[in-house]
Amino acid sequence: MVAVASNGGMSVAPQWYQNLLADPRIEVSVESWRQSRVARPADDDERTVLWPQFVAVYQHFQSYQVRTSRPIPLVVFEPDGERRPVHSSP
Repeated sequence: MVAVASNGGMSVAPQWYQNLLADPRIEVSVESWRQSRVARPADDDERTVLWPQFVAVYQHFQSYQVRTSRPIPLVVFEPDGERRPVHSSP
């Protein structure tokens, strides 16, 4: 899983990105499973591969990058545990 910390091309990254830098432990829920993950910024090699894929899906990311002088971070969410089923409350 990878996310883009674009903040619409503003000069600062979104607050959620700052929060992940401070504490990278997260929990992801997708449909019927949940998993602990650790967030980290993509390295330069990963960004070189991933950035064009994000732009291909959502072209505005490229205009956001042009709008700001900061490199827009990509955040990789690495598994940090086994997938667990999501249980609904009664």
